[in-house]
Amino acid sequence: MTPNTPPLAVIRAENIALLYLLHSVPVPPSRNPIESLPIRQNGYKLSFLRERSLVGTLAFLSNLKDGPDHIPAVCVEEDPDSVSLNVLVAVNKAKPSDGKEILKKLRIGFERIFALLSKVSDGDENPVVEDRIFTAIISMCSVRILCRLRFISNSRKAPRQPIKELLQEAIKSVRQLKSETGQDGKLLLISSSFTQRAKEVIKLVDAWLKHRTPARLEELVDGVHRLWQGGELQVLFRKISNRTMGPASRKNLLNTMGKVARYREAARFLYRTAKKFPLVRQMKIVPINLPQNAFRRVPESQYSPTLTSTVSRINSLYGQRWDVGHICRLLNVSEVEASDRFAQQTLKTLRDAKIHAEIQLLFYCELKSSKLPPRVVCSTKDACYLCNAFISMHGKIHTPRCHGKLYPGWRLPFSSALEEREKRFNRKLAHYIRNSLTTLLLRRQKTVYPDPNESTLLTLPVSVSTL
Repeated sequence: MTPNTPPLAVIRAENIALLYLLHSVPVPPSRNPIESLPIRQNGYKLSFLRERSLVGTLAFLSNLKDGPDHIPAVCVEEDPDSVSLNVLVAVNKAKPSDGKEILKKLRIGFERIFALLSKVSDGDENPVVEDRIFTAIISMCSVRILCRLRFISNSRKAPRQPIKELLQEAIKSVRQLKSETGQDGKLLLISSSFTQRAKEVIKLVDAWLKHRTPARLEELVDGVHRLWQGGELQVLFRKISNRTMGPASRKNLLNTMGKVARYREAARFLYRTAKKFPLVRQMKIVPINLPQNAFRRVPESQYSPTLTSTVSRINSLYGQRWDVGHICRLLNVSEVEASDRFAQQTLKTLRDAKIHAEIQLLFYCELKSSKLPPRVVCSTKDACYLCNAFISMHGKIHTPRCHGKLYPGWRLPFSSALEEREKRFNRKLAHYIRNSLTTLLLRRQKTVYPDPNESTLLTLPVSVSTL
């Protein structure tokens, strides 16, 4: 790096700020194909798909609270020497001391679940063990479950329709649908099943509101699971008229039911997986804390970012002559405002950016010599645009989905050992900027994608035969 070249962290922050100016959601949500990765199978006890399901389940359970702070991510590392499975967990951090309390809670919660899994044996068909695992899951995740059920407010403090009201509205809408569609046999069966089970859930809601005990919460989650298993609810809800129940309410209810039901599904999946794979009975939680040096920052006082110089840098890379004024007109923003927003965001990124949990895990694994390194990493949410871009470039580990949203307060760990990779990523970001500018000039307007649902569920195998 020449004396006049900005530090890599500065170039990255500039690239991110410029991309964010162009669009906060650069791409729509997407799935990451596994075919493009060199998936390693030799030596592993778990198949790649089994590892992905396990990591996705553990990541889901690691979501102990709502909100944007200290979001966890998980991967698993097979240890052939001790015949055990290390569950690596990290949380988003801006500084080394962040997230200690949540990591402690995750360690305690997972240790309780893993202790129960250690008692599973081959061919074990004891539902009591599965129920105990379920109880441990409810205990660990109770705050998040109550938030999902809308008994407590979420981090946005926005008023949300209680689960009971949503179910009552759905029952009324289904009744109206039945009167409109007549005796459609299959739909009538689904409608009747939904109505009966939804009424049961409402009773369980009332019971929990009267006696707010862990046992009542377990019963309620079980009831939601039975409701969710009632069959083809998406088909039923698509038939409901917007006049009787709005699309947002239908979507919210389906989302709530699916995610609350997942806690029971997770208990069953972990129990059955432990029956099939002795390795899963020997899981150990490993909280990841990168060294303090990884959080080193470039002093913002030493740097004055400008939009013009950054666009000039991109121009020189690709032999272009993009004009800042023309770009701003197409973005429908004044050049002064765009320049101010760019400069403020660049400095904020340098000052406050977090190392996302997936990136911490990736760097930890990259610097650690492992015979059987993790093949899948999952956060409690789908990967953000920048995490997904870096993981894709890295090419050694899979993350299932990307929600497409760009978080400008994002950074890489400082590591001289991985400097070349950081240079590659800066070039990749510059390439994305070039593509975005090309599209902007071609369409002559900003490309806007709607804010995505950042949290989706991986499909779990449910048949014993698939485990």
